[in-house]
Amino acid sequence: MKKYGRFFRLLSLLLLFACGCGKTFAVLSEDISLSLQEKRIQDFSISGLTLVFYIRVENKTSDPYEITRYDYKFFISKKEYIQMETTPVKPMHVPAHDTSLLAFPLKITYSRLFENFPELKEQDTAYSYLVGGFVVSKDGKEKGRIPFSYPGEFPIFKAPEIEFLDLQVKDLTIGGADILFNVRFNNPNAFDLFILRIIYNLKLGGHDLGNGRIKGDKDMKPQEIKEYSLPLLLNFFEVGKKVYGILHQDSFPGRFTGEIFIKTIWGFITVPFDKSGEVSITRVR
Repeated sequence: MKKYGRFFRLLSLLLLFACGCGKTFAVLSEDISLSLQEKRIQDFSISGLTLVFYIRVENKTSDPYEITRYDYKFFISKKEYIQMETTPVKPMHVPAHDTSLLAFPLKITYSRLFENFPELKEQDTAYSYLVGGFVVSKDGKEKGRIPFSYPGEFPIFKAPEIEFLDLQVKDLTIGGADILFNVRFNNPNAFDLFILRIIYNLKLGGHDLGNGRIKGDKDMKPQEIKEYSLPLLLNFFEVGKKVYGILHQDSFPGRFTGEIFIKTIWGFITVPFDKSGEVSITRVR
């Protein structure tokens, strides 16, 4: 993170003096001050998020000011991601001896992010920086531009990883079977996932063995693994008589699909999954 900090501090200084506003800024800063009140992640989902910078504008004088336009650039991993210049329909007022709070919501979609920054797919966190400036006016006349620069970071979401353990055949007759499917979920993220519930469907050799629901109440720490045992009672007249022969084999292709309902520190998300692979079949006597 330190190397990013040095880079963006240098960038901020270059932008400040490139616009020729160093002296103006020095004067304006005595009247108007900017500070970052907070950064917040909103609309968090498996497809992306919104990173919001809340900038506090303080008017230290007895005269009202207005923000007539502003510009900003948003950098991720030292490369520009978003650039914007805006002139509001109505100037934003900054009353005398008062403060105003301005929000800069930056929408980030993982598909676009990985297209431009493929190296971030393997990272837990992306480091970013917001650099820009406000043009302020007083009594209808522009007084200058006040620059700002603030660092930020946001998480890179990774879907839980699924691993088949085995399918245990506890009881097998010509009419049906009592089986137990064992599966493992891994949290590859750098933050907790609180599993609320898992809705699933299991197929073996293309035959639908049934649907189910796994009760949640499981907090998965970063890199933590949770194992689940899913009991199913099969009726071969419903699932197909060929399943009887499949369960006598040592392994068979399986497909495990469904949705995971998760709570994170940024809100609730739903993660679909579709895992195919060889399922080991064991018989419990």
